[in-house]
Amino acid sequence: MQYRDYMLYLIDGTTLWVTEQQYKPAHKTLLGRFQTADPDTVLMVDDCVSGAICVPKRNILYIKAENIRKVE
Repeated sequence: MQYRDYMLYLIDGTTLWVTEQQYKPAHKTLLGRFQTADPDTVLMVDDCVSGAICVPKRNILYIKAENIRKVE
């Protein structure tokens, strides 16, 4: 299975590292949901390493796509 790592940079200077499955429909990925969400939406990121993380969209400064990892 392949996973994509993301770094979420928040407006308060916090950085969150999250991981999700690589092959999902575009509208179900973190970036897809971020792009279509209203500013008042709270995004729930199902991180396969640390569980679910809830972050208000307005608190996300930007998202950086990182590595793609293959996990057997």
